[in-house]
Amino acid sequence: MGFKSFIKEAIEEEKNKTPEQRQQEKEEKENKKLEKVYEKYSDYLLDDEKIIFNTSNLNGTYLFLDERILFHDNRLRKGTKQEYHTIPYINIKRFTIEKAGIADTDTDIKLFLGGGQSESITMKVPVGSTKTINKIILSKIL
Repeated sequence: MGFKSFIKEAIEEEKNKTPEQRQQEKEEKENKKLEKVYEKYSDYLLDDEKIIFNTSNLNGTYLFLDERILFHDNRLRKGTKQEYHTIPYINIKRFTIEKAGIADTDTDIKLFLGGGQSESITMKVPVGSTKTINKIILSKIL
């Protein structure tokens, strides 16, 4: 059995999969990915906390949990100093979304934590995760 026949068999096998099999494989892959995230951040999560959604970019990793947002700042990864920021949903008074421009790969989501403009945090999140994050924050603060 040569490499060429191995590739042909793999392609044929993929063609014969049912939509249910493809969906199951996708879910298994997502679950493995989520397990790795739980493992990596287990020291920063409470025992009963669940990750609703997670996303990352060059700035860091955002975990949207039941009661809070956990941000791991990856910009400092070369050094020994690591920063983890927690933002309870209960402290978010309002938020704005600045959609990415033509050359941007990130969307800015500005969280206002108090009454004034100065008490705000800007999250730079990947464009593809904007709708999901919007729904999560809305469901938690309204």
